[in-house]
Amino acid sequence: MKQLGILYDLDVRPGKAPIAYTDFVTRGRMIDGVWRRSVMRVSANYAGGGMGALNELVHENGHAIHGAAIRTRPAFMDMGDALFVEAFADVTSWSVYEPAWQRRYLGRDDGEAASIRGLFSNVVMDVAWALFEIRMLGTPGADPNRVWTEITSRYLHIVPHPEWSWWAVRGQLVDSPGYMVNYGLGAVLTADLREHIRESFGPFDAGNAGWYEWISERLLRKGEEQDTAELLREFLGRPIGPGALLRQIGRIKGGE
Repeated sequence: MKQLGILYDLDVRPGKAPIAYTDFVTRGRMIDGVWRRSVMRVSANYAGGGMGALNELVHENGHAIHGAAIRTRPAFMDMGDALFVEAFADVTSWSVYEPAWQRRYLGRDDGEAASIRGLFSNVVMDVAWALFEIRMLGTPGADPNRVWTEITSRYLHIVPHPEWSWWAVRGQLVDSPGYMVNYGLGAVLTADLREHIRESFGPFDAGNAGWYEWISERLLRKGEEQDTAELLREFLGRPIGPGALLRQIGRIKGGE
């Protein structure tokens, strides 16, 4: 991603932050009438491969291209509301679970039903973590292991293990209390954005040279100039709704 000024730090090393994240190195600005682009940095730890690692890396790339697309004055030079920021990064990362993306970049695909099941296994885990945070914030004296076990065993049919603190694998639970709700709710917005982009611009999962310029101009370049709710209504031409998410889930049945 040299063309967009994106740097990558993906090797595992002692003392490195254990979570994947993306941030500005330098923020873009106008100098003598010429725009000097932002430099973005992606940090992650990849000792091996797998669909989960690919999904995470493409998600972080979504943040990186979002930041690189912003062209505004310093007061508004940021990506905006956290729900929108995380949902947009998943517009790109959900493509990893599309057969067209897999054929293009991996040389084979898992079939539609299996791929969409893989996608929503991640989505429902984010929803579970969001519910976990809501319950813990409401009853901070509760045992987190028992709260997590109740959620995962009841809704996801995972064998109960209240003796393990496996809810804690998400670093956001430690440094950003309440942040997981952005991932849980973000799936509704991600599905809506992806469907609208396909209908308005065309297919993009397997690559489309005009996609980045199109999405940057219509959705990303203003940074925080505009209220997020207003920006999304303007882009979608309507309020956000759950229909696209339900149609996406329905593909599991249709692909069997």
